[in-house]
Amino acid sequence: MHWSLSSVVGLYFVLSSPSIYALDYVAEKTVAYEEYPDYAAPTYEGGEIPVYDVANNPQYVDYGNVKPDYNGLDYANKEPDYTPIKDPVYGDYVYEGYEDYEDSTTPKPTTKAPTTTTKATTTTKTTTTTTTATTSRTTTQVPCTKKSKADIFFTLDSSSSIGPENWKLQRQFAAETTQAFTIGSNDVQFGTLIFNSEVFKIHDLNTFSSKSALYNAISNITYSNLSGTYTYRALRKIREDKLFSAQYGGRMTSRIVIVMTDGESTDKVKTKDEAALLKKEGVTILAVGIGNEINITELRDIASDPAKNVFIAGSYQMLNLIKNDLLTITCEKA
Repeated sequence: MHWSLSSVVGLYFVLSSPSIYALDYVAEKTVAYEEYPDYAAPTYEGGEIPVYDVANNPQYVDYGNVKPDYNGLDYANKEPDYTPIKDPVYGDYVYEGYEDYEDSTTPKPTTKAPTTTTKATTTTKTTTTTTTATTSRTTTQVPCTKKSKADIFFTLDSSSSIGPENWKLQRQFAAETTQAFTIGSNDVQFGTLIFNSEVFKIHDLNTFSSKSALYNAISNITYSNLSGTYTYRALRKIREDKLFSAQYGGRMTSRIVIVMTDGESTDKVKTKDEAALLKKEGVTILAVGIGNEINITELRDIASDPAKNVFIAGSYQMLNLIKNDLLTITCEKA
């Protein structure tokens, strides 16, 4: 039996603390659900929510008994609703859908793709995650129409755990994200770093002044494929090398760092400290966690506002599902 975590889209909803049930003492384990005996069964077998007791044992309750107005959501409404909602515990953005199918005799939805299973880990517990592709929802990138200047640095995880195919998806996501903004010395500028055990500056804020040149530069960054996730070194380089200064194209305007990573950093204490130093200088940090090895506590420590600036994608294939949420916040901060 496998359970889906918050970044899954489709026939899922997410529950989180404050608790609905007295036994729900760990919000991370109160997750959306979908149950298939062999994870590819032709009929739907679900209908229960796991609630964990103090001994970390699951107790199962009918989802129909969920408090109907919890967190402002109408769980009695069975119609799908793919509105992004903010999880008050993680501060990540998740996609919420109401379950249409109430009993085990209901046929499996035809829009649901085969399920794949990964193991999700945080510093406090281990959960099993089912990441599921769906054809029921498409994402159209929303442009940022706000007319203002901003200097933004992408900080991309290039560690060996990612692999070449996921690296392509990450850099494509970053490249496409830039296209939502008006690029130029009087508008929005992007710089890019990649990091693993080393940190490599790919380009400065003022290197590219057109959308096409910026897109091509980011979408063709070579995967360095070194071990180690030294996130703090990337944050420290931005601060110590003064990459937001006029020398590298920086202006007296909004400064934003978008950190993307698929796992916890090699030194969590130093990462937290370096993030704090950047934030003290007035830099806004957005944290994007991808996959099954992320440390949500660390992402919250990195982000400027954990309630708004942490974003979770269940896999690199699902990055596009958080893109508009990231764009919305980035546009607000610009």
